[in-house]
Amino acid sequence: MDNAPAKVKRDINPVKKFFMEHENIRQIVVFTLCSLVCFAIEYISFTVIELCIKGLDQPVDWIVFEYDHARTFVAFLVSNVLAQTATFVLNRKKTFKATNNVLISGIMFAIMMIGIILLNTYLGGVITTAAKRTFESSMGAETAEIVAGYCGKLTGSLLSFVISFLGNKFLVMRNWKVASYKAAIYEAEYEHAPAELLAADTEEE
Repeated sequence: MDNAPAKVKRDINPVKKFFMEHENIRQIVVFTLCSLVCFAIEYISFTVIELCIKGLDQPVDWIVFEYDHARTFVAFLVSNVLAQTATFVLNRKKTFKATNNVLISGIMFAIMMIGIILLNTYLGGVITTAAKRTFESSMGAETAEIVAGYCGKLTGSLLSFVISFLGNKFLVMRNWKVASYKAAIYEAEYEHAPAELLAADTEEE
């Protein structure tokens, strides 16, 4: 005789059920929403930092980093650090529901983050410099510098989005308990039958 508790099917929000049954789509949607938050953090901090250190006009030519102004270099670097830190905090549990060791996950994320930041900072300098030289002929030098800076940031943000999603999903924040999703779907669709219903069924038998 089966002693498992009886369960009855209940209505479940179709949108919620869809995302529970299509985990990859849910991850992309949630990751995109979290990325928008990080995007805001990155661009607000980039703008504020650059305005706060406007006096740093000296050029930067260090290893592979080349910027016309030190303030842009510092703003790129710090805003990237803030955005990537927010990415880890938001996505580890909300997006990927990671089950791997948080310390190991943090170390792997730090390595990936450093790579992304260095790549973004490098590309930011290259794109910003090239865009500034292109726009200077059609707009003032100051306006061209602002527009060029955001061109570099947008390119870096897109690249960061792709690398971060793939790296987090398949390595850094991997969820090894795939079977738990099927159990979650079942639990969401079914609930324990009320005692009154069980009693009524027993009397009918």
